[in-house]
Amino acid sequence: MRYFETTTKFLLACTLLGGCALDAGDDPSEDTIRDHAADIAAPHVGGIVDEPGGELSNPTTYFSGNWNYSWGDTQNSSAVIGTATGRTCFMTGIAGDLRPGDDRYFADGFHPAGAGVRVNAAGNYEIYVTPTRLIQVWARCVNSAAGRTVEKRWQSGTAAVALGAVTANRRCFLTQIDNHNWVYNSDKSTGWYAFTNLSADYVRIWNDGANWYLGGSVAKGNVFAYAQCIDVSQDDGNWGWQAGDPGTRKDPLTNVGGATCGLTGFGGHFDAQDWVDGAFITYDAGINQFYMNTKNGKFGEARCVK
Repeated sequence: MRYFETTTKFLLACTLLGGCALDAGDDPSEDTIRDHAADIAAPHVGGIVDEPGGELSNPTTYFSGNWNYSWGDTQNSSAVIGTATGRTCFMTGIAGDLRPGDDRYFADGFHPAGAGVRVNAAGNYEIYVTPTRLIQVWARCVNSAAGRTVEKRWQSGTAAVALGAVTANRRCFLTQIDNHNWVYNSDKSTGWYAFTNLSADYVRIWNDGANWYLGGSVAKGNVFAYAQCIDVSQDDGNWGWQAGDPGTRKDPLTNVGGATCGLTGFGGHFDAQDWVDGAFITYDAGINQFYMNTKNGKFGEARCVK
């Protein structure tokens, strides 16, 4: 069954400059921040990653349209969230259980788990989930396709993928995640999958001053992550936060008027039967404040722009 009782009612509530933000509940805790390996692709957690850059040297028009969506289900499903003409959509969060299935659970012998936003054959964006148990995904759309690059895919176990050259206005965000095969012993006694509690798996976007990259680290399993870039007028900063395990955090991002925030990285053990056990961005329209919500060891990284 779907997480939301009435899809139409929910999507219509996703109003301009705010909308369907889901409050994770608790204020930031005193949970310990766990550091990852200090390689170039490793996420920064525990606060601001990049200082706000302010208005960029070649500003485009600020976003005048900014929509927020969320979709959760226990079976494959999707919802159309508007045209891809003159609009760009990207992920703002993910939660639940990303474990794929295999022939112990599915008659077809294979069932990946994933979520995100994608453009369908009709040229419209759709928000979707392909769970084996349950997955919740969040997304935002803006009314601009300025400088939009071709969506690129990175596969775990391969080198990071270049998303495009670093320019004054270009910024990049995650769009989709797919967790594929479950690798198990010949007697099927022990399963290994990406984003497990036995590893510090993550995906993220970063740049080296010359190019933007999509990559990460996955100990075992087969993950596909997708990302895309657009041109923005103002960079309001990049943050990374991680909850203790167990624990819950709700940490502030930007409160700049007219800004929007997208997911640039996430990681941890996504194996909970919980709609909000993950890393996702919410927005409090009353005080114009974005937050990163993380739970039970998950980390999330976000960039805010306008």
